[in-house]
Amino acid sequence: MSKPFILELKKILEDIIEEGTNSKGNYVKFRNGTLIQWGTYSESNVEFKVISGPFYRCTLKQFTDFPVEFVGQNSDISIFVEIQNISTQEMALLGKYGGVNSNSSLSLTNPGKFTIMKEFNSNADIRVSYLAIGKWK
Repeated sequence: MSKPFILELKKILEDIIEEGTNSKGNYVKFRNGTLIQWGTYSESNVEFKVISGPFYRCTLKQFTDFPVEFVGQNSDISIFVEIQNISTQEMALLGKYGGVNSNSSLSLTNPGKFTIMKEFNSNADIRVSYLAIGKWK
């Protein structure tokens, strides 16, 4: 690795003022007010039965709350979600609850609900992982 990269990485690590884990997930607070949180949610035997075009869909239950509350507006939070079908490893599409481009259930305290779609009408064990970035101050 190059020396400039190591120096930049050291600076970033020095800017961490708090990190933690609780029953809701993990978080890191940075000196500039940035808050990064991540967690995993699992749901067993999810039923895909509502037809939406050529796909079957379901809406997952509400996530548990974020480990730490964000400040600001809901629109200030960037959230990235990965859904894995642990049953068969096949998954088609992910859409945020309330529409593909908006997550109406996202709040400063909770990632909200997500809709997933797949090709086949069958139950599945689902694991959802999220990464959320916002502000703590």
